Amino acid sequence: MAGTLPAAIQSPTIYAAALVAGGSNDAAARAYLRSLTGAEGRAAITKAGIESLAR
Repeated sequence: MAGTLPAAIQSPTIYAAALVAGGSNDAAARAYLRSLTGAEGRAAITKAGIESLAR
């Protein structure tokens, strides 16, 4: 299968990321989230074929 599904049958999958209160490595967690949401992270996600939902 190639391409996107019609909107009527497309069910988006939402991926979430968050910091955990009291986490053991807050700095690394913040850096990871920044890497996902930065320009390079967004480009890698798009290259993998994952589309962003409108905010």
